Amino acid sequence: IYLRKINGMLYGDAPDQGLIRGRIFSHPKLKFRFEVPEGFSLFNTPKAVFAKGPNDATIIFDSAKRSADGPITYYLQNIWGRKANLRNVERLNVNGLDAATGIIRQRGQTIRAIAIRKDLHTIYRFMFKTKSQDTNRLSKPFRRTTYSFRLLTKREIRALKPLRIRIVRTRRGDTVASVARRMAGKDGFSEERFRVLNGLHDSAQLRPGQRVKIVTD
Repeated sequence: IYLRKINGMLYGDAPDQGLIRGRIFSHPKLKFRFEVPEGFSLFNTPKAVFAKGPNDATIIFDSAKRSADGPITYYLQNIWGRKANLRNVERLNVNGLDAATGIIRQRGQTIRAIAIRKDLHTIYRFMFKTKSQDTNRLSKPFRRTTYSFRLLTKREIRALKPLRIRIVRTRRGDTVASVARRMAGKDGFSEERFRVLNGLHDSAQLRPGQRVKIVTD
């Protein structure tokens, strides 16, 4: 009875909070998406989206609390970065959207700030934080993340669905690894997540016909 009741239950974030699929964050309600570099893991919170990478490298994505008229460089320098010593400020075009970037260097850390204007009322922001010795190595992956930001098409929005728990029966020859590969959300931890969902210890084996929980679109 318990398994029947949870079959189809929502797993993870609801669509109006944005959806994480591996290294891609998509927001069907706000109609945008972006992708973080390999080696980074995404986390969604009510205030911001975070991505954690090697050696404490961090990406923070959010939206401005208030927008501003005028050039996007003005917002970057005079509103968001008003108290920061922004250097190398330049204007960008990110997939047709007006944007600006600048660098902050402080205490052995480099911060790359990106502001992207979606419309007159909405500005999205990236902060890429690295230890100074990692800045050059990660500059190209961070640039790819910046230019991966784009607005979603209507077709893409319709295709985005939240993850749900499904109950399936194992077949002869199924293993933890083979069933875990059927899980959605390819982030490298499917097998671990499958074991936790089903209370399976590291050496547990599956039996044919056993009912197990998986996560699917």
